[in-house]
Amino acid sequence: MVTAIFENEKRILKVLGLWQYDHDQVLRIEGLDLPAMTQVHFATSEWDGKTENRVAATSNKITTVNIPDALLRECPKSAYSSDSYSIFAWIYIDDGTTGKTEYRIELVVGRRAEPAELTSEDEDRLADTLTQISKVANNLDAKEKTNETNIKANATAISELQTNFARSEKVSLNEAVERYYAMRRGPDIYTVEELDASTAQACDVNRLDALAGLVCEPSTNTYRGRDDVGALDAFRPTIVNWKLDDDGNQIITAIEGMSGFSRTGKVNLAVMNMGLYYKEERNAAGNGILRHWSMLPRVAEGYKPLKECVRPDGTVQGWMLHAKCCTAEIDGVPYVTEGYNPVRSKISHANYAYARKQGAAYGYEVDADAVWVESLTMIKYGTRSLQKYMKGASAYYLQYKVTAASTGNKVILAKADAANLVIGSCVSVGDATGKTDYDRGNAYMHNIADSAMITAITSVDDNNSAVYLDCGSITTKVGMYVSTMHWRTGSTSKVLGYDGSPVSNTDGKNICKINEIEIMSGGYSVCGNAVNIMSTSAAGATTVTTYYTDNAKNLTTDLTKIKRQYKVAGSFPATNNTWLYIKDMIVDPVSGYMVPKSFGGGDKTYWADGYYTGENPAVGAESARELLLRGYLNNGGTAGPACVFALTGLSSAWWNLLGTLSPNAVRGEWRG
Repeated sequence: MVTAIFENEKRILKVLGLWQYDHDQVLRIEGLDLPAMTQVHFATSEWDGKTENRVAATSNKITTVNIPDALLRECPKSAYSSDSYSIFAWIYIDDGTTGKTEYRIELVVGRRAEPAELTSEDEDRLADTLTQISKVANNLDAKEKTNETNIKANATAISELQTNFARSEKVSLNEAVERYYAMRRGPDIYTVEELDASTAQACDVNRLDALAGLVCEPSTNTYRGRDDVGALDAFRPTIVNWKLDDDGNQIITAIEGMSGFSRTGKVNLAVMNMGLYYKEERNAAGNGILRHWSMLPRVAEGYKPLKECVRPDGTVQGWMLHAKCCTAEIDGVPYVTEGYNPVRSKISHANYAYARKQGAAYGYEVDADAVWVESLTMIKYGTRSLQKYMKGASAYYLQYKVTAASTGNKVILAKADAANLVIGSCVSVGDATGKTDYDRGNAYMHNIADSAMITAITSVDDNNSAVYLDCGSITTKVGMYVSTMHWRTGSTSKVLGYDGSPVSNTDGKNICKINEIEIMSGGYSVCGNAVNIMSTSAAGATTVTTYYTDNAKNLTTDLTKIKRQYKVAGSFPATNNTWLYIKDMIVDPVSGYMVPKSFGGGDKTYWADGYYTGENPAVGAESARELLLRGYLNNGGTAGPACVFALTGLSSAWWNLLGTLSPNAVRGEWRG
């Protein structure tokens, strides 16, 4: 599908995104008030010859029409020496009395070699598989993803898909996905321009090339925001089930809409996107950098694949996966699955044995995953400050006393306190009688109800409200504590778009997601492949160096081995036991890391996120610190995609430390 959006009273448009030998393509037209049925005339010549006519249908101000396959196959002779040709589409309004051409769309078609015929039984099966996957990807838009009936209807058309795979020794779902994305790659380049910190303090970046003029706005459970970027083949997300073999190769086991796919239970969820290539260069003015993402390899132009796209053996795969949400524990094993309280007080950088309960190559979130979230922030919203659009659960550190005794699945709070809580979020209820420490890390703060979800809040009288929970009957008394906790995994599944939060995007209380990746649920995400090593010289100068590894199978807590076996991302000044905001930072999607260069500014300047390196080591000493990403319930303005809290040692685990399993725990070095 390609989309033509008419704005500002334009009558002529040019649209990219088609390739020669594409078939069954649909032209989607937005921004016009067309009749329910409209003629569209297609031709490869603008001036002579005859057109192929099709009837377009309009519903809810969206017009769709099939592009003639014959025009996608035959390149006109006039374009034989060119790398592209055009199909012209004229929108023709005929009211039965008069007919008039009102609009013209030029569809640019990239030329390519003619595909070979598919003849073998397995190849025929694969072609059918690709067709079905394409239908799933095109049909499962954000609205349908919230509608179980529609998902089941889509699944009916491909009910025998996995049976076909099982019967074939040559065709895997990985290969089908590879070919699916290969058929959809176009020539567009997506660019953001980031000005140097010495030039501009603003968080905004300039979106150029194919990103120019695109609009993104986050959604909620009741409001659908516009998402021009999410509709593009390069960035459209698809939810899949996955696993890793013992070498770290990703195996896609099911795609949403297929039989066998599940969002809950003992499965791993990931967001799948087309694999992309990246290049970085200085801008023409010499006062900033240009970050380019491309669907095509463009190796001769200096592009390289993103780290997530490089298999352990160094070859490039056509897709990339990122964990959908936090991990939850089922029968003692962590899974990336929805509908559960996230694992807490267990995950730490040093506890990589827990991540390996599913296999030797499993590990926690890697820095490349964090880089992708930061990249999406710039690509979709034209800023380095995600909190400008979505704050996540970064200001929801609330704790209230019970005001009246009760029984049942509810707790009574002062009306003003209850009004600060969000239906759908979770709270714990604890009896701390005789205690003076009310930290959520204490078991007694959860001994009445542990991370129960709020289902309703109703008035009891002029002063009190009942907060209903999805737990069994509990008995509460005056003075017990109610503490806000992390949101459950999958809490954004009813959000009406690829980005957004359940109720509010900017109140600081709601979990959020970006391009379907769920983040900032109220707890830090433990980084599984990178650590900081701090050292203080004899002269008293402290430096911080970030080390990382691309192979989770080689993780260690031995500082000597880390310095010898890991790679260096960069060194930077210590913040000396205080929060400082990131002023300048290296973001490297190819190597898969980001590391600060300097600090300064605040939550509305530069990178707008905070960094905390912890207390400096003593003179002549060094220590390793685990990296905790993006923030928790009490971070406020320091939270965001680049936020790092690096206070504690590698084995630290606490209630506010969460994590996920990364499909990218083992990645290779590109052979190119």
